[in-house]
Amino acid sequence: MFKKFHKILAISLIVFSLTGGLLIFNLNDDLIKNFRPYYAKAYIEAAKYKLYSVKEENKIPYGNASGVPVLLYHGILSKPDSSNVSLDNFEKQMLALKKAGYQTVTIGDFIQFSKGQKSLPDKSFLLTFDDGRKDSYYPVNPILKALNYNAVIFLITDEVGSNGFYLSEKEMNQMIKSGHWEFQSHGKADHGFIPIGPSGETGHFLTNKSWLKEEKRFETDQEYLTRLENDSKGSEDYLLSKFNIKAESFAYPLGDFGQNETNFQSSKIYINQVESSNFTISFYQTRPGEGQFLNYPDNNFKQKRIEVNSQWTGTDLLYFLESAREKPASISLQNTNKSQGWLTSWGESRIINNTLLMKSNDKTEGSLTYLNGAYNWTDYSFRARGNWVEGNNIMLLARYQDDANYVVFNISDHMVRIEQVVNGKAEVLKEERQELNLSKEDIEIGFKVYKDNIECYLNNKLVISTNGLNPNLANGGVGFKTWDPQLNNSELIINKFEVEKL
Repeated sequence: MFKKFHKILAISLIVFSLTGGLLIFNLNDDLIKNFRPYYAKAYIEAAKYKLYSVKEENKIPYGNASGVPVLLYHGILSKPDSSNVSLDNFEKQMLALKKAGYQTVTIGDFIQFSKGQKSLPDKSFLLTFDDGRKDSYYPVNPILKALNYNAVIFLITDEVGSNGFYLSEKEMNQMIKSGHWEFQSHGKADHGFIPIGPSGETGHFLTNKSWLKEEKRFETDQEYLTRLENDSKGSEDYLLSKFNIKAESFAYPLGDFGQNETNFQSSKIYINQVESSNFTISFYQTRPGEGQFLNYPDNNFKQKRIEVNSQWTGTDLLYFLESAREKPASISLQNTNKSQGWLTSWGESRIINNTLLMKSNDKTEGSLTYLNGAYNWTDYSFRARGNWVEGNNIMLLARYQDDANYVVFNISDHMVRIEQVVNGKAEVLKEERQELNLSKEDIEIGFKVYKDNIECYLNNKLVISTNGLNPNLANGGVGFKTWDPQLNNSELIINKFEVEKL
């Protein structure tokens, strides 16, 4: 009897183990089939995160976010390359953000914020991945679960399930059910290249007219527009029919919406027409010179994403986001450090021992440096002292929004001038021609900007003022600019500056 009982127990255990094993395999067969050895580290680290979250109380930020960053990743690999981050760095980045109090938001939350319809907690961010790759999912999923983060994947719908590289519909359904993943549009087939000339030239799908080889001609405007409409609507219809997802956002393939070189100069207009008719917002990769790195409740159709550098550690990413946060309009060079966030969009600049050094190089006639995190500044004074080493002009920038929108106090040996640049078009508001006879060592320059007025000062003396600033320039931060007609012949050293709110 005893032996019979043990035999039954043994058989029961075997059946239970096999059943359990088959059930686990059925639930995780995609993970098992797609497993890579380096994925294991994500699960090990996720277990550590859970222990960490029990032992330590995460920092909960207070207040509402003035601006929200959007992070862009592609694949998460065992080793980084030019466009993909390593699992080791990704883990460190996410944990650094979690420890600092950063929390993810959903795409719906972000859209409402961008329209001014919803406030989000301070240190909110949107986490995004492009293309719909398996290596965006498997090494990332355990980390999202452990940190209670969520992410959005912008999907190339024509690639779903192809080449063993892209996610299958089964995997996508599992991801949606988990509550940690959302899907939006990255187009249907628009991530590829098309023929754009008779000699075999190729270019981006969205931004170029296709060369029709058989007919030996380019697409007509209408054929181009129809191709874009079919692609955009195709991706939208796929997500709705397969997953009941109403795609509200679109990520431009390769970040290109017609702002780069193209064989059809009107592509930017057509692309905006098509995508804005199908989606509520769109995303592109931002670069220095395109203004602040955060997104604000400004109701813009195009929103910015920060493509995470593949070499960044957790400390690097945290510093970058902290430097982009909104700054009080009362700061000075004496409290300048890396996290203050001076960015260079033209020429060269660096801060050494509380001194800002700016110069042109062999490829530029000047330099432009601006302060990140000052988008919402309105009325303030700005004073700077330093050495005008060389160059024809030095300039102070007020209400800087990006390289196409700002106010300028422009100084040369023979004149002072106030200009405004709106949507890339420069306009001289006022100019005074005079021999300034300035000592270029230890020169002090400054301005006050309030409402639609600006007053400009040299060595504490008011030298020019005007009103009538464009209403589009009602807010924005500060910057410096140098210029000379010769390459590599301008340099400015700033030893001291102060910004004070009026």
